[in-house]
Amino acid sequence: MFSSLSRRVATATLLSACAVLAQPSFANEADRYRGQIIAANYGSANLPAPLGALVCPAAPGRDGIPVHFETEVNGPVYPEDFIVRGQSGDVRPVLCATFDPSDDVGDRRSILLVGEFGDADDQPASVEVVGDIWSTDFSLSYQGAYADMIPLEAPPSLILAEVVPEEEWDLDNPGTPLPWGGGTGCPSEGTEQVLRVAWSGGVRAVGGAEVTPQEWKRYKVAIRTENRRIKFVEPFAVGDLNDQDNNHELCLDLTGKPLAVRYPAGLLIDPNNDVNEATRIRVKRNPASFFGN
Repeated sequence: MFSSLSRRVATATLLSACAVLAQPSFANEADRYRGQIIAANYGSANLPAPLGALVCPAAPGRDGIPVHFETEVNGPVYPEDFIVRGQSGDVRPVLCATFDPSDDVGDRRSILLVGEFGDADDQPASVEVVGDIWSTDFSLSYQGAYADMIPLEAPPSLILAEVVPEEEWDLDNPGTPLPWGGGTGCPSEGTEQVLRVAWSGGVRAVGGAEVTPQEWKRYKVAIRTENRRIKFVEPFAVGDLNDQDNNHELCLDLTGKPLAVRYPAGLLIDPNNDVNEATRIRVKRNPASFFGN
């Protein structure tokens, strides 16, 4: 009996310890509800005219900084919601702030800032949210969120991978003929689950065209199958194309738990024509599944 009681106490102690470890520590109560910027990069020192004109009248020829949040955020957003600084702490004025081109359902975690931010020899150093920006469920405030700037010459890399809820699949959507906004959906036939991946900036195939199977079939997804084996698979199709944003939807034709995504070097470019290096990322975990499989 004593042995059984000891085992129960030990188990309870272990679970309590795991629960404590699962909780992040906060310097103050406000930090508990503050969302994070997962990446911000000096993506372009000269926005192309056709793209810039869709953002704001002053955009063509200006600079672009995509800022990526850990959740989708509520709009509208305004230039004065952000402060961009140089290495010396000087403020670089933000002229426009827009969700374009990342404005599909599930994509509204990336905001493009447009302004005069410098050049390759005098790059912006940081971005801070000073406006009242919230996650879509109002659980997180991004006011005070801060990130150092990824430099202009950095190659594009994966910054997020997450399972797309079925209500957001948007199957068979052909997209729109517009240069920005309205990406394609996964095919209804064969799709068992959809995985969204986000890059640090908009990506295209080397040469500037939209990605084709030659590029997207190089994605590899690690999946834990129902018999708990790890299997590496490639998507049978890819959605969220033809909108020039930083997101792809990997259409998978099998069930299982996605664990990680990897992509090889040399196939994609960002708006600065930097070619990607090999990159990999874990699939974002649902906090509710801490004690799950």
